[in-house]
Amino acid sequence: MAERHPPKNIPKNDNEERLELLLKATDVGIWDWKIKTGELTFNQRWAEIIGYTVEELQPMSFETWADKVHPDDLKNAETLLEKHWAGEIDLYEVETRMLHKKGHYVWVLATGKVVESDPDGSPKHMIGIHLDITERKERERERLVETQLLEESQKNCQGRWVGIKSRNRPTFLDSRNLPYS
Repeated sequence: MAERHPPKNIPKNDNEERLELLLKATDVGIWDWKIKTGELTFNQRWAEIIGYTVEELQPMSFETWADKVHPDDLKNAETLLEKHWAGEIDLYEVETRMLHKKGHYVWVLATGKVVESDPDGSPKHMIGIHLDITERKERERERLVETQLLEESQKNCQGRWVGIKSRNRPTFLDSRNLPYS
């Protein structure tokens, strides 16, 4: 019987192709953490979100991530991680600021889950994603500032601001001229 050799250009299976397309389409970074050994890997997109290449972040460890998280966000991120490990929350999910290579902070949504545990239930392997949410957080901050300005303006005048937009601008109406005032 002749020995069989697989073709040199083995086509990827459908699931691998879908995964690649999904990663490209969603622009997410991936992290894979072997908790017991400390082995941690990131894909290139994970590194790019904070301005690095994977090679620049070597050697990778928990500290690679923790050193980049804003000090005000680190405690909450670790608390949620511990709650996930204890089974109090099904999914680890946290929004944190991470230090970019250029010195500014970017907002990241980290989501992950323990995928393997030891017989005693302690976490052994965890995997997840990072998504850059900086633009969303900036829009939220802008809306908050606009709302605060409108509320302050309303306090300081006789009329009131009405939630009507004219040419994308808030419209001020004098409450004395409204039929329901």
